[in-house]
Amino acid sequence: MNTQPLKPGVRGNRQAAQGRRGLEALDLSQHGISHSATVEVVRFPEKRRLYLPQLDVMRFFAFLSVFFFHSLPGNDLATHVGRARLIALAETTVHAAAENGVALFFLLSAFLITELLRREKLTTGTIQLKLFYVRRSLRIWPLYYLAVVIGLLVQPLSPIFHLSGFQVLTYLFFIKNWEVALHGWVWNPIYILWTVSSEEQFYLLWPLAQKLLNARRMIVMCVVSFVAIALVSFWPGGVFYRHQSIQQIYLFLYFPLGAFLSFTLQGRRGQQSMARSLAMAGAGLMLWLLGTRLGLPNGQDSATIAMLATGKMVILAGTVLIFFAFLKSDPARSPQRLIYLGKISYGLYVFHMMAVLLAAKMTDEMGLLRRGMHSFQDLALGLGVRLSIAMAITIVTAGFSYEFFEKYFLRWKDKWAIVPSEPVESRSASA
Repeated sequence: MNTQPLKPGVRGNRQAAQGRRGLEALDLSQHGISHSATVEVVRFPEKRRLYLPQLDVMRFFAFLSVFFFHSLPGNDLATHVGRARLIALAETTVHAAAENGVALFFLLSAFLITELLRREKLTTGTIQLKLFYVRRSLRIWPLYYLAVVIGLLVQPLSPIFHLSGFQVLTYLFFIKNWEVALHGWVWNPIYILWTVSSEEQFYLLWPLAQKLLNARRMIVMCVVSFVAIALVSFWPGGVFYRHQSIQQIYLFLYFPLGAFLSFTLQGRRGQQSMARSLAMAGAGLMLWLLGTRLGLPNGQDSATIAMLATGKMVILAGTVLIFFAFLKSDPARSPQRLIYLGKISYGLYVFHMMAVLLAAKMTDEMGLLRRGMHSFQDLALGLGVRLSIAMAITIVTAGFSYEFFEKYFLRWKDKWAIVPSEPVESRSASA
């Protein structure tokens, strides 16, 4: 069948000329797409692939932050006095700040997805929505639904593992984040999958907008979306006034922010010394801690809307600093072990809560960790024993899942790729 290539724009012509040796005709009719949608796809040379190994390291850092949030116990400051209160304050601050790993995940995901779609449009003149949705489904759905099935199977082990029929539906149709926003938390071993719901909603809408709008209008849309989400999140007396509800909506800010960075940077990354990257990351972490204290000054889950808004904006600034610290770092200096852990970060995230529960049960039964952690000795035991066991279980499970389950679907995903990122063997776990 003869193909009818779409002509890219001026900037697309420039990029196409640079990658002319890699031109291949891709007959999309084999994927069920009409002949009119058939395009001639520029296969970027190896040097043009969208793969930055330091972003895999960033993914592992984001996971590690979330891991600590779910592993470190929180403390009620009202029950502590003197030295114990200072320990509890530090512990509570670090615990709450670690939750911001989710924000970093969202920012990175939006940046990479927007960058891939931006390059596809520059290269081919359009965005093939069907191909995008197929690629996202092959990456997200297999492991996600496997986790949902596991959540159903473990219900008999404990009453707190119970999932109602409505809760199961919210997982099946990727609306768990809105259930939490409107009805609050109902704990179970797979409740962390609410973040996947948020990402899937972004994946559903953003490619269509990027297909229809040019780059300048997309930048305007990013700014308008950011402001609108901020107003909805922090409007006094609004439906999302409760802190947990605000958190679900506020995190949507990171999607237009990540997209904005993609459009404004346009592939320009620059490179800086390792010392400067470490300094930027350290400053970002300090802003996480500062924003946590500003937003929750008494260490509680309730604060005024002004406190929360101030704290969240400081945290957002810290997240952007951490993002650039990794983005601008030298990829050649990225440790291979951390790159691999970034590749399997999706599995690490999906399985870590179950591993934390198993490790807690093991250490409690062995008497290696006392509840409460009111002393430095207890805290050291928690970090040295419980967290080590949980991390080991998580890494082994995620590695097995990636090598023997996820890679099968990733290879299928490659068959639908237009702008390539990286081979399956070196693939980032969620891009």
